Amino acid sequence: MELTKETPEMLIVKHMEDNGQKMSWLASKVGVTPGHLHSVLKGEGFVKRELTDENRNKINEALGTNY
Repeated sequence: MELTKETPEMLIVKHMEDNGQKMSWLASKVGVTPGHLHSVLKGEGFVKRELTDENRNKINEALGTNY
């Protein structure tokens, strides 16, 4: 059985989906555009952006999480 390690990005997206939170709402809390946040959390390949420690802290604060 293969174990898949969930990344902080995956955990954040799952939390938002489970709680009915929108990407645009979180983007406004973090201070980035929805497109930028989408490329951080769901981007792949050349459109993937890094989740910085600063943005991770802002996301955790907005969501009340610790990813």
